[in-house]
Amino acid sequence: MPRTIRDWPARLPGWAGLALFLCSVPALAQEAAARPPLCAPGQVCIQGVPASAVLVLAQKLIDAGRYDEASAALAGLRDLPPDLATERSFLSGLILIGEKDYDGAARRFRAILADQPQLQRVRLELARALFLARQDRAAEYHFRLVLADKPPQEVAANIERFLALIRDRRVVSFQVQFGIVPDSNANAAPDEDEVELFGLPFTLSKDARQRGGLGLSVSGQMVVRPRISENMRFTTILSAQRTEFLDSPFDDMVISGQSGPEIATSAGIFSPSVVYFRRWFANDPYNDGLGARLSWEKDLSDHWSAQAYAEWRHIDNFVNDGLDGPFFAGGLYLQERLDGRSYLDYQLALSRHATKDRTFAYVAPDATVGYGREFPAGITAYASIEGAPSFYDAEFPAFGRTRQDLLLKGTIAIIKRDWNFAGFAPVLRYSYSRNSSNIDFYEYTRMRAEVTFTRTF
Repeated sequence: MPRTIRDWPARLPGWAGLALFLCSVPALAQEAAARPPLCAPGQVCIQGVPASAVLVLAQKLIDAGRYDEASAALAGLRDLPPDLATERSFLSGLILIGEKDYDGAARRFRAILADQPQLQRVRLELARALFLARQDRAAEYHFRLVLADKPPQEVAANIERFLALIRDRRVVSFQVQFGIVPDSNANAAPDEDEVELFGLPFTLSKDARQRGGLGLSVSGQMVVRPRISENMRFTTILSAQRTEFLDSPFDDMVISGQSGPEIATSAGIFSPSVVYFRRWFANDPYNDGLGARLSWEKDLSDHWSAQAYAEWRHIDNFVNDGLDGPFFAGGLYLQERLDGRSYLDYQLALSRHATKDRTFAYVAPDATVGYGREFPAGITAYASIEGAPSFYDAEFPAFGRTRQDLLLKGTIAIIKRDWNFAGFAPVLRYSYSRNSSNIDFYEYTRMRAEVTFTRTF
């Protein structure tokens, strides 16, 4: 019975085909290449041969590097049942890799995975095509999903070597994103006309009440990591993002940067750095901060990876001097890859802003759980739930109480994996936030949708 890509988990020989990209071309392929062509390019010489046998022949031709002949063999196959049609498309992708059309091969493999995300042999070849096309972030994502599906030890070890190569050659990378952002509460304000201050009612101005808007967003990031020794790089990360609303004045822009050494050890990768950010709100300078950060990351196993950070900044607020002061933050991020199609994220964080005016000083723990999964029809979905209470230091004189808040936020994002426009992938994201407070003025709800296109290169 001929092999298909569907029975790879059941048979170790099914993994042997991975040697095509994990190892050098085997000696058997060299021997096959020395034989006379089985079928000259362009000739029809497979009439009367079962389609399954033609697919086996095409695989052997691909292994021997005879891509023109393999293409000619596949071209004679018509009206195949679904499993053989998938096999034909898969082999066509292998031919495209052999011809160095890595982008074309990635599109072919993505099309298969769009409806059959469980086919890890296809995912592995997609990862290889993306690696060869130097789309390292996407390649790393798919390599890790395959590792989570517990492949044979030899295959897992070779994938680890590919991941090491990705980390080693990632010297300069860019990420760009743009989109449309409808926001029901762009200024995160209460939906109230009046507020009671010092026991007296005051009418809120239009800009102090909840204002929705339709915004245009754009963001970008550049990472530069030149090597300075065998176990050390010098990393610089520059980021910028801006949301400009068409019908409200609450435009928001942030630029940030961090720079420092990246030190690889057996205990993980450590990155001490200097950090800076500056924010503009409603097109006016709002605040900035300069400080230091220490981060750490490590792959704990094929299924688990971890990141942690600690940070300090001194915040200068250009609107209210009472908001000046040191800001401290720390957090832990864990990712658990459940299988070859799904994963869980766990995030814990704690922040402290010790403002000059103690009524604005606070401590804020934060916990987030997220779940991502690939589905048929080319859909990847990610959902998360976040809870973040805030505890302030002193009583607000105007309200006669010490503020305590609880922010609850839910987010869902959907990506259409098989849609691609000049390298940009579409993402639909929706979030709902509800901030409860013991002071009514600080309560609000916010619904925000984003239709964005993102590309990493």
